[in-house]
Amino acid sequence: MEQVAVGRLLFFSRRLRTVLKVEEEPPGLIRFEDVTTRTSEHYRGEWRIEERDSATVVTYHVEARPLASMPEFVARGMFQRTVRQLLTELEKEIADRAALAERTPTERSRP
Repeated sequence: MEQVAVGRLLFFSRRLRTVLKVEEEPPGLIRFEDVTTRTSEHYRGEWRIEERDSATVVTYHVEARPLASMPEFVARGMFQRTVRQLLTELEKEIADRAALAERTPTERSRP
């Protein structure tokens, strides 16, 4: 799977393109690892999806070491911001899908 992100921090901007090897272990574990190492020395992590009480908990863990071509403090700030944006977008997608699922079949067919 190809993943493209743009990391930004202050006046720094960098397009990050990775090709991920993704492995799924049902019911709720997805592991990924960058197989190109074009933008980082290593980039790997996992998503865990668990049912707890009456809620679904999504946990994201990632290990990343950027290439030495960028100061570490810049790379760290960009990465943290990009991850926050990713998780915000995921949260919105989950909420949108939940709202759609709650609509009646007739309501779902309307834009």
